[in-house]
Amino acid sequence: MSQGPEAQFHEYLQEGRFMIQRSKTDGRYVFYPRMVNPHTNEDDLEWVEASGEAIVYATTTTSRRPEQG
Repeated sequence: MSQGPEAQFHEYLQEGRFMIQRSKTDGRYVFYPRMVNPHTNEDDLEWVEASGEAIVYATTTTSRRPEQG
């Protein structure tokens, strides 16, 4: 039985690899893991190793009260 894209993503992480999906048709990257390309509705996604280069546009920090751990 084949596994879904999220399970495949976590398996790659367990192997120490950061893989993301890319469209074979238009070369656009997709994250989070999906079955179908959200831009084209095609099932043309392939797994590729991320380069590690990116631009961070925003970050969020969520704090917990000390009694919540």
